[in-house]
Amino acid sequence: MSGRPIASIAVVGGGVAGWSAAAAFAARLKGVSVTVVADPAAPPALVDLIATAGPSITDFHHDLGLDERALLRRVDGVFRLGAAFAGWGPAPYLHTHGEHGEVVAAAPFHHHWLRLDPQAGAFGDFSPASVLAAAGRFVHPSDDPASPLARFNYGLTLDPAAYAETLRRFAMVNGVAERAGPARPAIGGDGRVAHLDLPGGRLTADLYVDTTGVVADTVAPAWIDWSRWLPVAWLAVGEEPAAALPPSVETVTATATGWRLTASLRGRGIVAEASTEPLPGGHRLRSGRRAAAWTGNVAAVGEAAVALEPLDGVALHLVQAHADRIVALLPDTDFAAVELADFNRQTAAEAERLRDLLALRYATSRRGEPLWRDLAATAPSDGLAHDLTLFRERGHLPLHDGESFAPDSWLAVLIGQGVRPRRVDPVAAGLPLAEAHRILARLRAAVTAAAATAPTHRDYLARFLEGR
Repeated sequence: MSGRPIASIAVVGGGVAGWSAAAAFAARLKGVSVTVVADPAAPPALVDLIATAGPSITDFHHDLGLDERALLRRVDGVFRLGAAFAGWGPAPYLHTHGEHGEVVAAAPFHHHWLRLDPQAGAFGDFSPASVLAAAGRFVHPSDDPASPLARFNYGLTLDPAAYAETLRRFAMVNGVAERAGPARPAIGGDGRVAHLDLPGGRLTADLYVDTTGVVADTVAPAWIDWSRWLPVAWLAVGEEPAAALPPSVETVTATATGWRLTASLRGRGIVAEASTEPLPGGHRLRSGRRAAAWTGNVAAVGEAAVALEPLDGVALHLVQAHADRIVALLPDTDFAAVELADFNRQTAAEAERLRDLLALRYATSRRGEPLWRDLAATAPSDGLAHDLTLFRERGHLPLHDGESFAPDSWLAVLIGQGVRPRRVDPVAAGLPLAEAHRILARLRAAVTAAAATAPTHRDYLARFLEGR
């Protein structure tokens, strides 16, 4: 074998995706030179239009050594607890991060709630994140680990341009170089990329990480289409006045041809229209994944590898998850097939689970417009069909590889969409009904009382940014 350690990486694409990858490599692959090829004329990626993120972003920043307070100051950011969905299910509901209730009598909490529904109250009433979001309040889960409010996770909503520039500065301070694009890949006789042709001359690297698809399309163009389950093809993003009390959740309202998302930063509001039909000033979207995210010496990252509708913070999560996976599985310059196959397996499994979570809302909606009727009548993926069948039988959630969302996130969506099991879980059924009512009432009251004393999201954020 002639392989040697990878000594140089070229990241094709700037913006949030390219600089996220470059920052991860600079912070964690010491001794590896990194160059970003940014084309200012390139169309924006999804993460350059909407930068909402789930809890994985806090781990990403921790690994980089970025201070959250300083970061939020620079990027006009706010804390994010999840999203409020309206018009998707029988009633509006919150999809937030963290636990709902706690294990009771050896059975997961949701089994007891399903047994008592609707007498127990809303499922979200037992979620610290949902109760805080509904009240417009926030506390950091580490402020009081003994509090009933401590069992949740949070993400961030960020200004994309400011976030990309923050990551760029971090990366360049840590030795990353920048070259101007566009990049044209030159393919060698072995089928691998030999170099990139740039306006300023050639760039050669051991590994080419592509966030745009320009390079990956030359070596592995095969694409698996998911538009039959995720039909949105156009996205238009604009601004609106900032909310006086910035919410910690975005609102996603279903429409006849897609959905409308509104979110807030500290200085302004964001509104995004998504549709199956063309939108004025809209960006073209696709849903699916590359059949092989890593081929030879080219690894696709973010939308170049997996394209999903930008809900639940999945677009930014995928960019950073892919970068982390490259770091964790970095091969040598032989690019052994078994190593690339493992990267591709993990990337595909993660993408398919995220696809199924997003598609779940379409598959279980009862809206009457033609788009929604067609989607409800479309057979779901094998994985989602299996999960729905098990849950509808007795509320069971199977475990899968590649999960990016905890079971409670799936439960929030399933229950919010009105999906219910045919029968009661036998373990939960062993607890007397009166005792179940008493325990759930106590859990609900504890979360409600604790949230009532929490500061507003605006006040907490102001104090946090001031260092108080």
